[in-house]
Amino acid sequence: MPHREREPEYSYAGLVVGGDHAAITHEVTAVGFSGWVGPDEDGWVVLVCRRLTGPVTAKGHDITALGAHLAGIAGGPVIAAQVQRDRLLTFTAWRGEEELGRYRSNPAFGVDEDDDEFVDPEPEGVEHAGAIAAAFGAAEPDGHERLAEILGEILDEEEQTESERLWAVLRLLGMPSWLVASAALPKDVLGGPSKKDVLLLFRGHQGWWARIAAWLTGRQRRRRR
Repeated sequence: MPHREREPEYSYAGLVVGGDHAAITHEVTAVGFSGWVGPDEDGWVVLVCRRLTGPVTAKGHDITALGAHLAGIAGGPVIAAQVQRDRLLTFTAWRGEEELGRYRSNPAFGVDEDDDEFVDPEPEGVEHAGAIAAAFGAAEPDGHERLAEILGEILDEEEQTESERLWAVLRLLGMPSWLVASAALPKDVLGGPSKKDVLLLFRGHQGWWARIAAWLTGRQRRRRR
């Protein structure tokens, strides 16, 4: 997995959905999604949420509920992922209506250092690697073993970030990996689409109204320096 300097640390949330771009765009518009819809990328669509937590649609879906909803409609594989300050990665994966597993990279993240109760930082959900690799058709012949290795690693916080882990997971599963650079939106995304190829939705609306509403309310995704 690639290495880069720790600063800045990013927080972001998004989904990678396998299926028809027009159908996915129609559905997220119908439920009032707020965020960015990427272009079709060989049958994959990246959705970047404006919010890290809480409802991401006007109908009250959080990112996990939206992932389950889209997986059932699109029928293909879906990952809904959140990265917090590049120190915690959580995601849920589906294939159609079947939930394949949930993952949390560091259960000790956010625990008060003064708390006397020890919280094991060992990643949770590594046991789902085989089911996820099989359902997504991992590009490498030993994909399930490689995925388990990536998910099971306790990262060195001085040298590695959770964006690097997510990048490695997405690449291994043959999915677009530019979600890890999505904090650049609404500008061009490094390694991803240009801003003209990304659709901005605000509560399902697009065009000038969406741009003004998004500007007035501000983005909740933050880059920490």
